[in-house]
Amino acid sequence: MRLVSTAEVPPTLRGQYLQSLPESQELFVEALVQAGTAVIFAEGLEVVGYAAIHGQTIVEFFVRPHALAHAEAAFEALRASRPVTTVLCKSFDALLLSLACRRPTTVKTAGLLFRRLAQASIRGDGRWQVRAANDGDVERVLAVHEGFFDSPAELGEYVRARGLFVYESPGGALLGCGLVKRITPWQHFVDVGMLVAPAHRGQGLGAQIIADLIARCRTVGVTPVCGCDVSNVASRRALERAGFRSIHRLLEVALDRC
Repeated sequence: MRLVSTAEVPPTLRGQYLQSLPESQELFVEALVQAGTAVIFAEGLEVVGYAAIHGQTIVEFFVRPHALAHAEAAFEALRASRPVTTVLCKSFDALLLSLACRRPTTVKTAGLLFRRLAQASIRGDGRWQVRAANDGDVERVLAVHEGFFDSPAELGEYVRARGLFVYESPGGALLGCGLVKRITPWQHFVDVGMLVAPAHRGQGLGAQIIADLIARCRTVGVTPVCGCDVSNVASRRALERAGFRSIHRLLEVALDRC
């Protein structure tokens, strides 16, 4: 088994990995993949799989079905040759989860992954009007975001991609924002999220924004999914009131020393 470092996973190989998953990729994990590095697994002249690494964390691991007999050897070779200490694994990624937990480990839940939709328990009540954000909204959103966006550049990207919606009162006050972002170019899944301005929290607006985004996604034929930090109780409640259900987790596995 040869391990070859590369700046980017071959798109065909990544497409095979994403298609092998029973659920959608998580946007947070996708961002780590794009910002990280990759290692290709080769047997002879054939590329049989890859791993994506962010810092000291394995965030993706894939071996083609016909080469699964080499999966454990590839995982151990990766651990022996790279300074990885943890695995961040979607609970529905059976191969990576089984390899990460094959020895005694410490596992904790880092996030909740919402991939199911039920009937929402809320309805919009007409307290707001909604429109796609424009460049003139950037400063207004930055004034209330409280660290929600990593940087003004990230916010600008949402605006340019027409993935940011502003929710305003009839008088024009900014109540909150809704976010929609396609997770990968290969699939029809989009991540949805919301931000409620501090002065308007505790009124159920977060759930109403998510419910509105779900309806918009369905109208254009894409599938909404989302995730949240396990400690973010307010977001979880808003997502559940909007109809989302979580049966999957984002797991952090601490690896023992080789």
